[in-house]
Amino acid sequence: MSFQWLQWIFKVIGCSLNYFVINVDETSMQKEYLVKKGYVVQMSAKDRAEANCFFQRIDPSATRSHSTLVGVVAANPGAQSWLPQIVIPKKDRVTQREMELYKEPLHFPIEVWADLNGWVTQDVMIRLITKYRQAVRQHHPDKQLVIILDEASQHISKRVLMHTRRLNVILVMIPGKLTWLLQPLDVSVFRVLKDRAKKALVTKKMLHPEGFVSTTDRMEALNESVHSTLVDTECSLAFNKVGALGDFSELRQTLKVYFPNGVNVPQAKH
Repeated sequence: MSFQWLQWIFKVIGCSLNYFVINVDETSMQKEYLVKKGYVVQMSAKDRAEANCFFQRIDPSATRSHSTLVGVVAANPGAQSWLPQIVIPKKDRVTQREMELYKEPLHFPIEVWADLNGWVTQDVMIRLITKYRQAVRQHHPDKQLVIILDEASQHISKRVLMHTRRLNVILVMIPGKLTWLLQPLDVSVFRVLKDRAKKALVTKKMLHPEGFVSTTDRMEALNESVHSTLVDTECSLAFNKVGALGDFSELRQTLKVYFPNGVNVPQAKH
């Protein structure tokens, strides 16, 4: 199964248009990870300390605490270096000092939206779509923005759909329970991103003389993993894997010859 309806849009409705296709989705990024691999000795903390054994110094609540990353990948090559990757921390769970540190090590194009509470709502979705359209217009003013999304309620509310219509943005929805098969971010990107974030955090923990991870370490690990996965790596091949990308340049030229005024698509009757 693939994006047959997306191919239809490209081939029939807009054969004369130039598209800029992105996939957007949110995922949680943990503050710390508890590594369970290796040999484990069932000892109390007191016994481990007396035996001078190494153990992970970690606050269990930190493994459940997270920020939301709204990741975006483009089917068009060369775009990852400037596409906005948005981090949304929970403002009621983050101190002012932590909020300042969030911004320092996170380099362009990563942005921190510190005025939110860690979730993507319909208001946040409207803000995100506006942000993506501005970024694409800045680099490709001649291209039509197409956003591939899952069917989460905050993605397809009436207000969101009206906003995308006003901005002339095309939304392509992934049917429920098929994101594992059809969403480029889920198929090719997020697992790699989280593995790299975990490795970066564990490495910093190992290098610390007392086995701690500071807030700055967490921000640096987030920055490193996002840049290596979403900014410095070409992600267009992820769209090929789900059938959401094709080269229709020859088809467009042929259709222009036979239909110089465009293709009229019959409207559905209600």
